[in-house]
Amino acid sequence: NYTMSSRQDDDSPLEKEIDFFMKRLPFWLLTGKRGRWVSVNDNVSVFGRNVKEAVERGYDSFGNVPFLVREVSLEYIRHGRYGKPVNLNTVY
Repeated sequence: NYTMSSRQDDDSPLEKEIDFFMKRLPFWLLTGKRGRWVSVNDNVSVFGRNVKEAVERGYDSFGNVPFLVREVSLEYIRHGRYGKPVNLNTVY
């Protein structure tokens, strides 16, 4: 059994975006954004109805640079800043 966490190194270029996401997550959950997808770059966020739309809006807003895309979900409250670990045996 292989289990892979989505945890990234502390020097990841997206740590700032993960911090922003985690700080804003409770507000987004309380204001009806649960289930929406968000793209985050440099403390700016844009939302989409699905992951594809969030990615497209991210590229439109930020350009061709790294940015974070996540679902506004309670999973990050339950499992922490890197989300629920992924069991690769169930994925593939």
